[in-house]
Amino acid sequence: MKQPKDVRDSIYKKHPLIAWSVTVIAGVGFVVGLVSGVIGIVDHIKDNPSVTTSHSEPPTTTMLNFTKIPTMITNEMPKITATWVTTTTKPVTTTTKKNTPATTKPTITAVKSASTTATTKAKPITTKPVTNAAKPASTPNPTQKIVSTTKATITTTSSAPVTDYGYRISGNNVTITKYKGEETQVVVPNKIEGKVVTAIGDNAFDGCTKIKSIKLPNTITTLGAFAFRYCVDLESINIPFGVKAIPYLGFACCYALKSINIPSSVTTIEELAFLECINLQTIVIPSSVNELVAFCFADCTNLKTAYFEGNEPKYNRIALPFVNAAPNFKIYYHKGKTGWPENVGDIWNGYPTATW
Repeated sequence: MKQPKDVRDSIYKKHPLIAWSVTVIAGVGFVVGLVSGVIGIVDHIKDNPSVTTSHSEPPTTTMLNFTKIPTMITNEMPKITATWVTTTTKPVTTTTKKNTPATTKPTITAVKSASTTATTKAKPITTKPVTNAAKPASTPNPTQKIVSTTKATITTTSSAPVTDYGYRISGNNVTITKYKGEETQVVVPNKIEGKVVTAIGDNAFDGCTKIKSIKLPNTITTLGAFAFRYCVDLESINIPFGVKAIPYLGFACCYALKSINIPSSVTTIEELAFLECINLQTIVIPSSVNELVAFCFADCTNLKTAYFEGNEPKYNRIALPFVNAAPNFKIYYHKGKTGWPENVGDIWNGYPTATW
């Protein structure tokens, strides 16, 4: 019995035209069916558009693209090649505006407080000067005229207006912080604004090169560092009783100063206090002084004598107080005071001594 292949081959051999015609018709029918199917798919896609999703990749529609349709009759079955083409459909994004709630600005109503704090400006208290007018022996008649009165006398110790000074008030005390005047003879007031001047502050007269003399009131108890430094023309100044220390560099470089009186209230002469007072020739150290700090009279090149009224004070043996004094400098002390050489004329730290 012949196999189907043999039958087909015998038919092809006996009736080739009929056989190939049937084959072509079958092939065309197959192609038409495929094309109809594709058209149906496309119509379906048009009627049902893609739904936008939240997926990050856009949806795709896959279609068949037939790139070759047989147009010739050959000895073999026609080959149909199908290529998959990916068509990207852009997602349709629908933006819906959110209903924004209406914003109403809050209305702030300011209500004034019922109670108000009253501010009263303090009036300066003016103290009237006390007059020394003598009271009449009898109460005068209201219609009687007073023939004479005694006027109040106001005394000031200042030769310069208050505007010549910078100052600081603390309680009832005043500190002079800066001299701003141009006077050569200066008298510091004992009161400013009714307050007592008790201190000369740091650098208060520092660099006042024109001043020749300064008179300080007895109310002064404190002198600040550098207070009179570089008063190069200063010839005389008093240190009031009550001052306890001659300050650090307080009178340094007062080149014209020839002598100065140190009161018995002073206990310490600070470091470099009289540095380079080159015209200072003699100094008296009261018995109240118990310490001479380093180089307190250093480079006083014309200082010839130092008189000590009390016991030997404490001093720095490395930084001696009278370094670079005059070549014939001599120290005088009272016999019987402690600390000094036992034998009169003995050397004290390189300086000759004597009693007085």
